[in-house]
Amino acid sequence: MSRTESKSERTASICGDVHCEACAALLDLYEFDAYVRILMFLASIGSFCSIRKLSKNTGIGHKALVKKLEELMRVGLVEMAYENSNLRLYKPTQKALALANLARRAPPLGGLGTK
Repeated sequence: MSRTESKSERTASICGDVHCEACAALLDLYEFDAYVRILMFLASIGSFCSIRKLSKNTGIGHKALVKKLEELMRVGLVEMAYENSNLRLYKPTQKALALANLARRAPPLGGLGTK
């Protein structure tokens, strides 16, 4: 029993602070990456979004955006909510929302690289 308790305690502490800090560090490092911009924008609106709106708000061209959305769909971070002949709506999955939530809860990284 004590082995199970210590494992659950470790899991709780790791999930709390370490994941938030790691997520914040990664987002700080990849802040200008197109995939991160797409995920953070979709998570911020939390609803359906068209390619046109995504392109306008992330600064990514239409053709490149379609390729990046396909890749994000392949890994399970974005899903197509609606598809018609001239309209596609995308939304973040629960995984993407969880990542964005971790990033929002993370403390600022002011002195991370200094001694």
